[in-house]
Amino acid sequence: MKKLLTAGTLTLLMLTAAVQAQKVKVNYDKKADFSRYKTYSWDVGMPAIQPEVDKYIQAAIDVILADRGWKLVQENPDARVVYYVSQNASTQVVTDSYGYGAGDWYWRGMPGAATPSYDTYRKGTVVVDIVDVQSKQMVWRGSATETIVQDRDEMIKRFQKMMDKMWKNFPPKK
Repeated sequence: MKKLLTAGTLTLLMLTAAVQAQKVKVNYDKKADFSRYKTYSWDVGMPAIQPEVDKYIQAAIDVILADRGWKLVQENPDARVVYYVSQNASTQVVTDSYGYGAGDWYWRGMPGAATPSYDTYRKGTVVVDIVDVQSKQMVWRGSATETIVQDRDEMIKRFQKMMDKMWKNFPPKK
């Protein structure tokens, strides 16, 4: 019985961790020569609902690109950067027992019905595209999804970790 409870608790913890794990994906044009991109400008995408979040995302990307030697310009850029932000609600089904009933049946280990509960949480996704101005072709895309939390400092920490993962190997090497 203890083994079943321990296994059930471990499974529940793993499910909870999976819900909160960041998902980061990066894809790029393997033929693109990223060494020729030195300047960029912003293009219109889908900004965040909250203006302060929108400014924070754009400032973070500006810092990252500046660290990589790219310069923000108003005219004649080598590339355009555009980002999209979305939020959605997800539901996770959690059971508060592991298939064993209450009362006498619980102590005898007889199977019973698990009682499900539903945990709703919000996820935010940021997608960043870099488009070659001359060819008008997308050369790089990064996307990241994270569970949104109410604590501002925790959310900033998660966002920074998400951006670090997304831009870790930028610009791509041939």
